[in-house]
Amino acid sequence: MKKYYDFYWEKLDNVGTYYASTTTAYNPNIYRLSVKLKEKVKKDVLESALSDTLLAIPSFKVKLRRGFFWYYLERNESIPIITEDQNFPFMAINNYDNNYFLFRVTYFEKRINIDFSHILTDGTGASHFLETLVTNYMKIKHPKKVKKDIVVEPELLSSNEMSADSFLKYSRIKTNDKKIFKERTGKSYALRGIKTNKDNTNVLIGTISIKQLKTITKEKNVTITAFLTAVLIYSIYNENYKYTRSKDPIVICIPVNLRKYFPSYSMNNFFSTIMVNVKPTKKEFSFEEILNNVSTKMQNELNESVLLEKFKYFVGLQQNIILRFIPLILKDLLLRGISDIVSERGSTTTLSNLGAISVNDEVKEYVDKVDMIAYTDSKLPMKIGLCSFDDKLSISFSKNITDTGIERGFFTYLVNEGIDVKLAASINEFEIGDN
Repeated sequence: MKKYYDFYWEKLDNVGTYYASTTTAYNPNIYRLSVKLKEKVKKDVLESALSDTLLAIPSFKVKLRRGFFWYYLERNESIPIITEDQNFPFMAINNYDNNYFLFRVTYFEKRINIDFSHILTDGTGASHFLETLVTNYMKIKHPKKVKKDIVVEPELLSSNEMSADSFLKYSRIKTNDKKIFKERTGKSYALRGIKTNKDNTNVLIGTISIKQLKTITKEKNVTITAFLTAVLIYSIYNENYKYTRSKDPIVICIPVNLRKYFPSYSMNNFFSTIMVNVKPTKKEFSFEEILNNVSTKMQNELNESVLLEKFKYFVGLQQNIILRFIPLILKDLLLRGISDIVSERGSTTTLSNLGAISVNDEVKEYVDKVDMIAYTDSKLPMKIGLCSFDDKLSISFSKNITDTGIERGFFTYLVNEGIDVKLAASINEFEIGDN
């Protein structure tokens, strides 16, 4: 384990700055990674494993501080509090109950849950933290089978690499492209429904085989994300859209890991988003039409120059000398107002694909699956989270509305395509599909 040298304070990255100002009790800006083990979780072992993990990833041992002009991160000398999960699916992180850490660790039966604030990190940083925690847990729990010298990626990084602001680094790249980035400003189709209790969010998780899914996506020559985005749009269209008079497009917001385009080892936020929109113009809209539309739009958006232009624009706004020295209380009001407008008009829902979670083979035998849950907020009543472990792809629908038509249509479509689906609502599991 590397020794971590104390720091007094650190800046937030471009995305973290935005989330620090817009986070409220009703818009907590958090998401959950949950690993299901093949054995019950031991609290004392988990506590020791978390302590070792924070030694390996000291950039997470911080708390948020409020200055006059900006937020910043300060070293947190407290110990994270681990509790049994009593609030499934989830609740906002409470600073007082969590010693001001920007993540929260809970457990229940065979599950270890980590809720992350987007102020701290994105899905990639969170997955590395989870992989490190599970590895350290198994080193302690099964010392004869899991070697102590297993090294996870964060342990190979310096503190500077780990806490680097990659937005700022790559925004300095000079380009000849004179196009000015303009975010889509038109109104999107909004999901409506009867709201659940404000302190509760319904979660339905479907688990499918990556091999079965890839058989289909290879035949159609599309990516997994493009295919599942099309299935989502098709489900929204069939279950909701075509029964309304709306003329607004169905818009899916998809986070993109920028590390795939701009090399970075940062554990901070380093992602952008693309908006995939489909505007059905007739009563019957085929799945193939939607899939072709989605795949083409994603190919056009997912290239280095477009992504660079987009985040350079937002970094430029953050670096604006006038905006930097507006008092923080006014910045918060301004950014929350903008966030409400963007959330309400900008997209119908969000689909976040975290990708594959991996651990060493010695650790792998003790892990069953991993789930990613994207928390809803006051403006987007439904969000979808994807991640995979081994051959299991987890697809979660989190909602604060009671209607279940969209997820029913989504998983039914997959079953009709020959994909077996195991569904879990809370802790009750059942299967659909005969294959």
